Amino acid sequence: MSSAVTVAGQSRDGSLRRRPQRTCIACGAKTDKSSLTRLVSSGSGIRVDPTGKMNGRGAYLCLGPDCDPASLRARKLSYALRTTVTEEETEILLAGLLGSADGESQQSEANDQHD
Repeated sequence: MSSAVTVAGQSRDGSLRRRPQRTCIACGAKTDKSSLTRLVSSGSGIRVDPTGKMNGRGAYLCLGPDCDPASLRARKLSYALRTTVTEEETEILLAGLLGSADGESQQSEANDQHD
């Protein structure tokens, strides 16, 4: 068996099962689904899905040391989620994911513009 195969455990018949692999939309790295952060597009907008089980179209971010989610553009996110996402929405979403203080000010500005 090749070393590139990630194994989750054994099935009933004793054969090895593979873990689901997904690709980060920011850096393109393939890794285990469980180690990625899932974004979901549903009727209520784009949300972070901590369980990985929410209904809707999903896209994944790895948020690893080699990944730069800040370089993610709305166009790439729109393509992955098959919906229209603005640069402003992308910035607010990433600020929330990265937990930056700068993102909080951008989010409050965005909320002021919508009022």
